[in-house]
Amino acid sequence: MSSESRLLSGIVNRDEEHVLLVYGDPNTVDPTDFIPVALVAPCPGGDFTVQYLLLADDADARRIVRAVQNELRYYIIESAERDPWAYAQYHCGTALDWYSRVHWCRHRGG
Repeated sequence: MSSESRLLSGIVNRDEEHVLLVYGDPNTVDPTDFIPVALVAPCPGGDFTVQYLLLADDADARRIVRAVQNELRYYIIESAERDPWAYAQYHCGTALDWYSRVHWCRHRGG
């Protein structure tokens, strides 16, 4: 874990590599109906840009955004991984990702 890494609010270039975080229960909601919540991408210096797509303007939206923020902090900032971006990419394809209500979808860009 890099103690220097931070999650910075900003605009993520969708033409470059990034992860889309969506929210939904795969047991009750069709994955095509999951709610897009945020985009995250690495930026120079070991930090990460986060662009929120969901306005936290009611209690449900705030709960969803908090769930995504918790996962971002855990997998990118608090994990003991030497390369948090590689770990985030790996997480996109794990069973743990599927069973969570926050789903990580990797976009390779280009």
